Amino acid sequence: MLQAKHVIVIIAVLVIAGMSVWVISRDDAADHAGDVSVRADACLRESIEQDSFDHYDQTEITARAIGGTDLAPVSLDDAWRIVGEDILWRDSTGEIFVDEKWFGDLNVTDVTGIGPNDAPIEVGMAMQALLEKATPQEIIEGLMHTQVIRLYAHLSGYACAMSEETVDGVYMATYEGEHSYCTNECVDARLAFRVSVDSQSGAILLVGAP
Repeated sequence: MLQAKHVIVIIAVLVIAGMSVWVISRDDAADHAGDVSVRADACLRESIEQDSFDHYDQTEITARAIGGTDLAPVSLDDAWRIVGEDILWRDSTGEIFVDEKWFGDLNVTDVTGIGPNDAPIEVGMAMQALLEKATPQEIIEGLMHTQVIRLYAHLSGYACAMSEETVDGVYMATYEGEHSYCTNECVDARLAFRVSVDSQSGAILLVGAP
């Protein structure tokens, strides 16, 4: 009969081995999600990639005036800016705000669960100053880079613009891609969604795509 200390050692070995398999599977899934060659030939522009390293937990981001010394840009990476402008700022407590000069309040939206028959989701509103400075494409993809429009639920994701059109002043782009997650196993799941920007009101809406 195995002694108690031997049982403990066996359990510890199994736990470590299981964790190693999970980490390897996670890395493989993340690497695969970053491989945009599957649809690269059909993308209108370079794909947008995200991963959980830049994750923040807020689901609503309040617009406020940016000034004083209590705020710093959330990221110094150029990709987190729109036409060179910092959009998201963090205060000394860790709370994130959006510059009211560029946007109204924003809803952090997860595209991984939205279906083609779901009601449109309001992401927020671009201010006129931003509409005059940036194209709709730059606004939408800037919100992806800043993870306001989130392309993953767990590990990572990517999306690229497959088509775009403007009708009656409303620009709409259709995006496709993949996101990776691990539960009982690691999975790469398809993404398909549309984002629109109204050039008059500044309304930004997200809907599912077939």
